[in-house]
Amino acid sequence: MDKIKDDQSDIPDLDDGTGNATLIKTLQGWGINNYSGVNGGGVIHFAKYLKPFGRLDEVSDPTPKLFTINEDIASFIPWGYYMESGEIAASLFTTGGAAYIGATGLYAAKMHNVPMVAVVALSASDAGGKSPLQYTGPEGSNTINTYQGLLGDGCLVIDDLGGLEEKLMQGMVILQQSKPIAFLFHPDVLSRKVEREFDVPWEEKPREVKKEDIGRFLSEFPDEVKGKRIIIYVGEEAARYEGIKELITELSTRLHAPTLYSMNSVNAVSPDNLFAAGYIHFGFNDFSMELWKSLTLDDVVVCVGYDPGEYEMNSTNVPGNVWHFTNETHPYSSQDGGFAHRVQGKYRQV
Repeated sequence: MDKIKDDQSDIPDLDDGTGNATLIKTLQGWGINNYSGVNGGGVIHFAKYLKPFGRLDEVSDPTPKLFTINEDIASFIPWGYYMESGEIAASLFTTGGAAYIGATGLYAAKMHNVPMVAVVALSASDAGGKSPLQYTGPEGSNTINTYQGLLGDGCLVIDDLGGLEEKLMQGMVILQQSKPIAFLFHPDVLSRKVEREFDVPWEEKPREVKKEDIGRFLSEFPDEVKGKRIIIYVGEEAARYEGIKELITELSTRLHAPTLYSMNSVNAVSPDNLFAAGYIHFGFNDFSMELWKSLTLDDVVVCVGYDPGEYEMNSTNVPGNVWHFTNETHPYSSQDGGFAHRVQGKYRQV
């Protein structure tokens, strides 16, 4: 390990002006320094700028580094890293089939609204018609169309360094919406010199609320719940926020509301919360199941986050009126940014 750590003399300078270095340096400025994947094929000229990952205590080192591991595992490492630390990491997928293997982790990140970065090598820009192994064009693995189908605007194709700055800015906005992105690049293109120096710093989103939403909640909720039963449903989004256990406990206590939670939001609910009622559906107890089945349009459900999947909702809608508190703009499975289509009664988002 010491030999790996000490032998860094052949790592190129991130200020050499190439597209490879510019992309890595920009991501470094965003706090993204941990990559996982396999070095070789189309990513070799990108990966040569990354320090080999040597020891676990190097995770917090701000030097861009690569943990060498096969792509199917590598694709899930940023997902777990974000859930543990709240920080974004990257995966590195080489040309061809590796991109398909790596897409599994990207899909998980999409489903769970987890920001991560995938760096994916395409074939060379002039490879069309030359029959290379692992060809990524439409006649081969059709990588671009596959990733566009998976990520939509989160598929960022680098086929011209003149558009690199714009792609980076677009990627930052999508990451800030808790969504994964993928930079797909032709190795020969990204290895060229960037014609004009630029900087795309991470612009931290200010902590704020929509005052009109809060105002509506404060004016409507007290009268709406008079004589009504209130249930709190905690989704996995909540587990990401600092101090959430104490806040959920305070909310449960103030409202005297039984509090259900999904399997991925259990860390948002304190074991000392006297109103904690157990898991919803997947892992339920008899009380939580009876409670959920008893909901009607006379009941009010306060959702802190919202998990719409079959493990949580059993592919059914919420049989009540919902106030949905969230910081996500277009979460997985939402329509028009919300879940009105999954609620039988009124749906209001805060």
